[in-house]
Amino acid sequence: MSMESAKRVIVYSAAVIAVMLTSGCGPSKTLTRENAKNLLDRSDGYQPRRVQVFPSTEEIQKGVQMGLWKQEYVPAFGRYTLNLTSNSSSCFSGYNAYYSYLASSVGLRKKVVEITGVTDAPASVGTPGMAKIVDVRWTYDFGVCPSSVQEVFKDHAENGQILFRLYDDGWRVNQ
Repeated sequence: MSMESAKRVIVYSAAVIAVMLTSGCGPSKTLTRENAKNLLDRSDGYQPRRVQVFPSTEEIQKGVQMGLWKQEYVPAFGRYTLNLTSNSSSCFSGYNAYYSYLASSVGLRKKVVEITGVTDAPASVGTPGMAKIVDVRWTYDFGVCPSSVQEVFKDHAENGQILFRLYDDGWRVNQ
């Protein structure tokens, strides 16, 4: 190999190394909305499990109209409770009137509707740039429930915040 060829190889190798270092061959320090959604969808917290579903007033009324439950006033609580009918009992085991939630009797999977923001976590939570707070709108996949339950909850969505941390192998959900 001539001296001129050796110089070209060295210059080429240096350029390749520079590109690799600046483009990052390792994990990205940037947490995008798309990356956050993909990580959440694969996380343990988004796998099917029995959950507490907090229905809106509109969802409660729609369920009454569709025969999923009956509303009954309970003077001892000073509020209404829901008595499930056979139309909803395959999906829910009961209603907690004190906390206003339906307890699922089947595993429901959380699914991300939208990531609405990604911000740096406060310094008290982690090193700046190494921890992010992700604002998320999510719902449950009611596909295992009767079609009437799916209809009542078709627009159901809840808001939350999830903590992500950057590790040597990339971003991880740190609920």
